[in-house]
Amino acid sequence: MAVAALRRDDPVRLGDYHLLGRLGEGGQGTVYLGRRGDAGEQAAVKLLGAEAAESETARMRFMREFEVAMQVDDFCTARVLDVGMQDGRPFIVSEYVPGPSLYRQVTEHGPLTGGELQRVAIGMATALVAIHQRGIVHRDLKPQNVLLGPSGARVIDFGIARALDVSTQTTRMIGTPLYMAPEQVRAESAAPPIDVFAWAATVVFTATGAPPFGADSLPAVINRILNDEPDLGDLTGRLREIAALCLAKDPKRRPDAAQVLLWLLGKDLTPPQPPAAAPPSAELQAIPREVLVEGRKLAELRQSDAATRSSGGTTTDPSDLSFGERGRTSPAGGRADWGGAPTPPPQMPRTPLPPHTPPPAGGYPMARRPPHGEATWPPPAPRARKGSGLRWVIAASVVALLLAGALALLLLLPRLLASDGNGGGYETHSPQPTHTVTSSPYGGQGDGYGTHY
Repeated sequence: MAVAALRRDDPVRLGDYHLLGRLGEGGQGTVYLGRRGDAGEQAAVKLLGAEAAESETARMRFMREFEVAMQVDDFCTARVLDVGMQDGRPFIVSEYVPGPSLYRQVTEHGPLTGGELQRVAIGMATALVAIHQRGIVHRDLKPQNVLLGPSGARVIDFGIARALDVSTQTTRMIGTPLYMAPEQVRAESAAPPIDVFAWAATVVFTATGAPPFGADSLPAVINRILNDEPDLGDLTGRLREIAALCLAKDPKRRPDAAQVLLWLLGKDLTPPQPPAAAPPSAELQAIPREVLVEGRKLAELRQSDAATRSSGGTTTDPSDLSFGERGRTSPAGGRADWGGAPTPPPQMPRTPLPPHTPPPAGGYPMARRPPHGEATWPPPAPRARKGSGLRWVIAASVVALLLAGALALLLLLPRLLASDGNGGGYETHSPQPTHTVTSSPYGGQGDGYGTHY
């Protein structure tokens, strides 16, 4: 592992450890290579960043996480050696593992394959089993936190990431988004399944050189984690199947770290099943099946009858459903339900009358006539005019009289023209010439239409 020179603002000593150089730096703080005394062993000394150290909560959580990390076995992680405080900033001392991080190894030399890939996957899974057995969740497993030492892969910064990532922003996600589980992105859970998800994402990176959900913009990565399927790239064989199961969106469908380790060691690959329902009690198992079926029928019928009564419908007597096709008869001769009491007839719901409301002091308001042009519905019926029927009767009578008079005149006119002056009927002599006298406008002899001689 390359060691950089110290900067001018870096401390020279932390506690009993003399700092030799810088091993790395990030948002959490800075990791230095230190040595205890003049001839002591080398160690990795991580100093909490100045910004995070301003939070009392961050400092207290850092110390509490140190106590938890002391409980993890040493064979798969960097052993914790000491912890201290300098100038209000806590630091933690752990075993120095000579070797590059998994991230640097892949980015500088390419993806791992074959047995080398298998050894790294098994080493990380073994570390997770040891961590989870101690009741600790790493929360930030990623290629940068896996060291490839002489004795194999070592997982570092377990549990400490939670303290180092604390800030005054309460909505900040804890962890590295490229390797976060969906529930971790939503800040819903910090249970061991998030470490299993991160293990599979780190394995995909180790075998392909890219995270399974991309490494472009943060919103795009988070959207893929929540909604898209992972891109497993060139990962093949049994390891591909295991990684796919560990990258399930639902944490309940992911295997635990122990199951992953057994699969890697050759055990039959069986996907985890959702938790089964609890078995029935001994008392319930002793009841005959016919009774259970009948009880379920009665329960469903009573529920439907209750819904029918609330809607005003007709209900069914539940005692008509019993063993076979007959109901049970009560001592009184009627049907009885399973409680032994006769089933009362259904009662029709009675709707209470509304209370009497006295009229207002000023009386009820008059109906308002709509203004001109305002439409009303339904439209008013047409009003009949006064006397219109009588007028029609009089007009019809006058027309009838006129028609009768005209008819009579037509019948009597021939007789009037043919009769003489004595009124003795029709004459048979030859007709005489008729002379027409011009009428005088002043009366006299010419006072008529014509004179016969």
